[in-house]
This record gives sequence, structure tokens and C-alpha cells, in this order.
Amino acid sequence: MEGQMTTESLEDGSVRCSMVIDGISATTTVSSMHLVPDKERQLRDAINRAAREAFRKDLNDMFA
Repeated sequence: MEGQMTTESLEDGSVRCSMVIDGISATTTVSSMHLVPDKERQLRDAINRAAREAFRKDLNDMFA
């Protein structure tokens, strides 16, 4: 899974962090740029969890 994080500086000085991997997206806002590296890992983890859950639901639907 590859994913590139994008950042956008907001008017209030906070930073919007977004990531898309295989069509699944996650976005969060942090108060300053120094928090961005930690959020990249957290967004990647959140997307991975969402992908696993989607796969699990597909399997359950197939065998229901």
C-alpha cells in the first residue's frame, strides 16, 4: 500500500493532513506543522484498519 500525505495550511494556523490509499481516504487537522509526521503514521494505520474491516465485511456477505 502506497500513500502520499498532503498538507494544507488553514487560516487559523492549523494544518489539514489528508491521505488516500487504494481509494480509502482519511483526514485530520493538527494545531501545528511539527505534529504532521505523527499524524502520517496514524492516518496510514486508520486506512489500513478501514481496509481490513471492508475486506472482512465482504467475506461475511459472501458467506451469509
